[in-house]
Amino acid sequence: MKNRFYKVLSLLIGVCLFCACAAPVSAAEAQAEKQKVIAFTFDDGPNTGVCAQVLDVLKENDVVATFFVNAMHINENTAPVMKRMADEGHQIGSHGYNHKFMTSWTIEQIMEDWEASSDAIYESAGVRPTVMRWPNLSQPRIIAEDPDIFPYPTFGGMPGGPDDWNDEVDVQERIDKVVNNAQDGAIVLLHCFEGNWQTPEALETIIPELKAQGYEFVTLDELFVRQNCEPTLGKQWGVVPYTPVVTYGDVNDDGKINSRDSLLLRQYIADYDVEINELAADVYRTGKVNAADSLLLRQYIAKYPVELGKEL
Repeated sequence: MKNRFYKVLSLLIGVCLFCACAAPVSAAEAQAEKQKVIAFTFDDGPNTGVCAQVLDVLKENDVVATFFVNAMHINENTAPVMKRMADEGHQIGSHGYNHKFMTSWTIEQIMEDWEASSDAIYESAGVRPTVMRWPNLSQPRIIAEDPDIFPYPTFGGMPGGPDDWNDEVDVQERIDKVVNNAQDGAIVLLHCFEGNWQTPEALETIIPELKAQGYEFVTLDELFVRQNCEPTLGKQWGVVPYTPVVTYGDVNDDGKINSRDSLLLRQYIADYDVEINELAADVYRTGKVNAADSLLLRQYIAKYPVELGKEL
C-alpha cells in the first residue's frame, strides 16, 4: 500500500513538472520569436542603368523587392528591365504614369492614370499592379476624404528613411539610416532613378547586414500575409505591424480548447499570478478577463451552443 502511495505521488510530481516545463509561450514571446520581415521598395524606374544595377544586387543576394514605376519610362529599351523585375519575383506597383502631383485630381482622373499605368506595366511585364505610391507621397484630397473609392493599398516609408533621392546623402549615410531604423514590418523607401548610383552601392552593405540581423526580404503583398495584417485603404503604410492569430478560449496556447483552459481561466480570475494568454482568455470580448469569460469557456467545453473561435 505504501509503495502504491509513493508511485502515485511520483506520478503527480512528474505531471506537475511536465506542466511547468511545457509552459505556454506568450503572445509577446511568440512575436519575439517570429522571423523578422522587411520590404524594400524602389521608386522612379524603369531604366537600363541604376534600376538594372539594383536588380543585379538583389539577385546576387537572393532577395525580392517592390518597384513603384512611372509608366512613362516604359519603352522598347526599358521593357526588358520590367520583364526582368517580374521574372525574378519582384512586385511591381504604380507611382503614377508621369509622376505628377495628384493632390487636387478627381477620382476619374486618378483611375484613368492608374489604368494607363496598369496597361503599360502589363504589356511590358505581364503583370498588373496591386499597390500604389502617390507621387511625392502627396495623397489626393478626395482619397483622404473617402479612402474606399480607391481600391488599392498605398505606401509611404518607414520613419527615419534614407532620403536617397538627395545626392547629398552619401553611401554611408544611406547605409546607417536603413540599418539603424530597420524594424519588423518596415517598408524602406528607396529610389532607382537614373544617376542615383549611391543606392545600389549602399545596398551591397545594407542587405547582408540586415540578413545577419535575422531579416527576411519580402514583397509588399507578402509583407501583409506574413504580418497577418489587412491593408487598410487610404493609409500610406510605412510599417506593417505583426498581428498574432488568436484562438479565443485557448488560454494556454496549446492549439486546442479544453478543460485545461477552463481551469487556468478560473484560476486566473481568482489569482492573477496564473499566467495565461489574456487576449485569448477574453472570450466575452469586454476588454478584461472575468467570470463571464470562465462561464463562456466552460459552456463551450461542455458543448453548449457558445461560439468561440479565431480572429485575425
